[in-house]
Amino acid sequence: LLAGREPVSGTAGKDEPAAAKESGVDRRGIVERKRKAREGGEVSLVPARARGRVTEAVGGGGIGGAVVLLTPKGLDQLARAQGVGEASHPLQARTAPDGSWTLPAVPAGRYALSATAAGLLPSTRSDVVLVAGADNDRLDLALARGGHEVRGTVSDIGGGPVEDVLVRVVRTDEGNPFNFDRPALGLVTDEDGVFAVQLLDGDYEVTTSHADYVEAKASLRVDGGPRSLALTITPAGSVEGRVLARATGQPVEGAIVSRSGEDSGGLVIQGVGVDQAVTDAEGRFRLRGLPSG
Repeated sequence: LLAGREPVSGTAGKDEPAAAKESGVDRRGIVERKRKAREGGEVSLVPARARGRVTEAVGGGGIGGAVVLLTPKGLDQLARAQGVGEASHPLQARTAPDGSWTLPAVPAGRYALSATAAGLLPSTRSDVVLVAGADNDRLDLALARGGHEVRGTVSDIGGGPVEDVLVRVVRTDEGNPFNFDRPALGLVTDEDGVFAVQLLDGDYEVTTSHADYVEAKASLRVDGGPRSLALTITPAGSVEGRVLARATGQPVEGAIVSRSGEDSGGLVIQGVGVDQAVTDAEGRFRLRGLPSG
């Protein structure tokens, strides 16, 4: 199924899987509250515009080619789909030669912001609030020199390098271990599958993101000097399907379809999850980057 193109059709509310009935999690209620909020105008679906500038801390010159990453804050927002019918994807931008960057259409909400550039320590902000329909500007970051170089490679399981993989780096030895709002640093592999970043001493989690590959994770400790890291990723499968109303057989628009884990009983319609897609007007959805199983 995951390796092929066989569509998956389901009926909303019928034979709800056990994963949707976990103790303490009213997933059906979450979806219903969100639907009523959208219909009642309590939640604006108008996207926001985000823009800013990345500069050097000394001198203030713009930094071109820096990777800017917006990370939604909160468990529900972390898995929020960015496009109708499609699963969520990381929000990233590359700076222009003068250091400016723009993301023209971003879901409103709370975010953490980071910027990385070759030879410079990354910089982060955790106070970003994007207002629906507004031009959210002055989202600026300044990068200083320092830290230790961490250089890595991302390869296909067959051995070849993989280009344009987003590599996210999150520090794990600071603050509450259950804090899911830590800013993620973003790096992008080049044509040789190589990425590099300057990091301070500490413990980090490194995660890959590519629509055609399964996510890979690795732990990293930086302690007084440069480090190297090699990551291997496996081609992924995808699932496409439709959500239909049980009573009428008509497509359901705006349903949230999630994959909640390999051992959870499969796909469920719910309000939280690792991967999510919001169905389009025909009730269609597609989830990519799925492991076999």
